[in-house]
Amino acid sequence: MALQGEERRLWLKPANLMVVASATPSPDRGSTEKGLQRCSRCKAVYFCSKSCLRAGWKAHKRFCEAQGCRWVEEHAMLCTQRARLDQQSVRQASNARELLRTFEQAELFVEKWSQPGRARRPALGHRCMQDMVQFAVTTGTLALFKQLEAGGDLLEASVWRRVASLVRQHLGLTRLLVPRFHIVHWNALYHARGLLSLRDLQADSAGASDAAVEALAVDFERHLDVVRVYDADYADRFKDARSGGRGMLAEGSRLFQAMSQSPAALQQFYSIDPSIGGNET
Repeated sequence: MALQGEERRLWLKPANLMVVASATPSPDRGSTEKGLQRCSRCKAVYFCSKSCLRAGWKAHKRFCEAQGCRWVEEHAMLCTQRARLDQQSVRQASNARELLRTFEQAELFVEKWSQPGRARRPALGHRCMQDMVQFAVTTGTLALFKQLEAGGDLLEASVWRRVASLVRQHLGLTRLLVPRFHIVHWNALYHARGLLSLRDLQADSAGASDAAVEALAVDFERHLDVVRVYDADYADRFKDARSGGRGMLAEGSRLFQAMSQSPAALQQFYSIDPSIGGNET
């Protein structure tokens, strides 16, 4: 999905950013001294001590590869998948499982290359990180849409939580780049809006699911004045639902199910980089 207008100008360019090194020295600088522990398998991630390495292994082992690709190569492969999904016919033909697999690949990229201690990785604000966060959010949400299209009554709460976490990350990155009332910020809030409409359809209705729902809802409500500028009707419905409790959200869930049946609505949701006027110079 090509960026357009102001969003293209705001998107950080590789030439203006450096691949950052972690606080730990990189192996090509001959620097494993002073007690730093490098993963002996991937040789790409450093830990402050042996006990830190043992404690962090459970999280690190998902990304540990004896001979892995560089982030540039992994990003290029995911961009190829993204180009395929740019085609409406491909999106419509894809099922929930295929979209979920793509979501997991994009999610893995974001988690892997933002892992603390990784010797060489793109900065969090680098365009490839923004790109893959947006791609993961979109494909994850489309996978949830497809579950509804297939007649599913309940959605897998763990997938919803993972998409919601990336939505919040995308909102944070966006707020670093643009003013609150910028359309790019609304574009990010629009993804939160779609996920919040699903909360009555969660497979588990308590515990971590509710905590994730509430965290996203609180963030969304904090910026309801922005939402009101772009979609006043939805802002009013959201405010009424928040004041009336979860019971009022059944209507929102039905609306979301109806939206899942609309190719036009899916196209609008997938178009995460809207044209906002202006020509490239």
